[in-house]
Amino acid sequence: MVHSGSIVHSKKLKAVGLACTFFNTRKSSRILSRLYDRAFTRAGIKGTQFSLLATVCYYNGQTITSIAHQAIIDRTTLSRNLAVLEKQGLIIVRDSEDPGNQKKVEITHAGEAVLEKSLEVWQEIHETIQDRMGPQNWRQLIRLLLTLQREFEHSDDMQPW
Repeated sequence: MVHSGSIVHSKKLKAVGLACTFFNTRKSSRILSRLYDRAFTRAGIKGTQFSLLATVCYYNGQTITSIAHQAIIDRTTLSRNLAVLEKQGLIIVRDSEDPGNQKKVEITHAGEAVLEKSLEVWQEIHETIQDRMGPQNWRQLIRLLLTLQREFEHSDDMQPW
């Protein structure tokens, strides 16, 4: 027998959905991901690939571990995502001369060309979002997101609930 839920639970769950930081940021993230993915098809990549390619370019020549730390992403996940960019010829992952079996990541000329085209697409999306939200709301959103990142970036030290 399937439990149909009660009115009490429905009201509580609605309140949770309206107030839950995790639910609302994930929902917003999915909406933005679809928007960016559609737009970035013109540059031949996805929105997540743009972010990663921009990060690699910014930290060009750094190790995978260093980039993972800067981007706040699991090293294994980063390596898997970098492999896609490498297969496309947009980056090169090579052994570091430093001890410790580290791999360094560098953007290629093809990667720079894709990033250049992608920056034009990004600018268009950026302006669309600002226009739709209004400049003041957009600035407030960015401030709040940066605050959230700063406050919880090192959440490993938080007590489990």
